[in-house]
Amino acid sequence: MCKKCPSQAFQRDLNTHIHVAQQHSVGSRERNRALTQIIRMVLPLLRYNNSAIEADVMQQTLLYLVKNFDQYDVDRGCLVTWLNAYLYFRRCDAYQQTALKQRSEIPLDSTLMDDEKLCSKVIPDLPSRHYGSLQILDRIVNWVKTDPNGTLRQIHISQHPEVNAQTMILLRLPMQEMSWKAIAAKFGLPIPTLSAFYQRKCVPLLREFGQMEGWIEGSLTNRHSAKPHREQRMVEFTGVK
Repeated sequence: MCKKCPSQAFQRDLNTHIHVAQQHSVGSRERNRALTQIIRMVLPLLRYNNSAIEADVMQQTLLYLVKNFDQYDVDRGCLVTWLNAYLYFRRCDAYQQTALKQRSEIPLDSTLMDDEKLCSKVIPDLPSRHYGSLQILDRIVNWVKTDPNGTLRQIHISQHPEVNAQTMILLRLPMQEMSWKAIAAKFGLPIPTLSAFYQRKCVPLLREFGQMEGWIEGSLTNRHSAKPHREQRMVEFTGVK
């Protein structure tokens, strides 16, 4: 059960509405009714306050949910976690943009401080750090999904082509947040086998991509070209160091 959901019954009910919504076409009465129920269920579980900035961020998050709903897969993670991750990154971007306009630090609501430490840290020195978190995450996801050279799909656990680098990286990114235990159950393989494959094969691929994008320091010739704040985001999203 997802840690954010109050009970297994709640999660089953939520997944039922998700299934109904995804089975009907965009704009249909059935889909809209199911989406409305989904929003009513998850809204109390999302972290936000009643400020103008938060209201705008929440509106963006719900719009993102409606527009990208068919991309969500219940087998890859909890919807509440998926939305809270998106909400978090949008909030950081919103506070950064506000700080840029006002040229002063915007204090965050105390109830959000535990989850917003990174956001509060990047506000004071915004000019050198103003780069949307979601932009980085989106570029990582796009690279993994498109797999331009087919390399990610070709690298897999012996005799298990379905457990390849592309699949494993997607499962471990924040918006999926699938635990090792859940992944092990999904593929019927031991956690140590999966974790070792991820560390030996997936992490080097992610590091190589981060170096290519200039987010992570590579050779001595480009050590000083990497952007510290982008490297920090890469580490947060993938665990690559």
